[in-house]
Amino acid sequence: MVLFIKRILLFVLLMGILGCAATYVPRPRSINPNISPENRTNHSLTLVNAQTSSDIIDTGSAGLGRSLDGNLRQWTDQAIDLTKNLLIKRGFTVSSESQKVLKLAITQANFKSAAGGWGFI
Repeated sequence: MVLFIKRILLFVLLMGILGCAATYVPRPRSINPNISPENRTNHSLTLVNAQTSSDIIDTGSAGLGRSLDGNLRQWTDQAIDLTKNLLIKRGFTVSSESQKVLKLAITQANFKSAAGGWGFI
């Protein structure tokens, strides 16, 4: 029993010293399309992910020695999905064949821990 407790304490100590890393992938959230309903249109638009790097980068600390990693290309994909849904609700046609192109890229992110490492600011 004592050996088991020593192993648990050693594991907890090592995890505290070494920390853990987490990769965060944001999910698009819904936006109220009625924020400005007078801005409805029937234009066509192409959305392009302009973030060329798919490297996983350090975006800050998740607290308690844990780093928070992210892929900015994935994050830009999520931002494009959110933008696409909002534009469609406002009357736009989003297609890959439009002459009007909107290029989006998330170029940096920085998280800081709050509330003892369980929240972000």
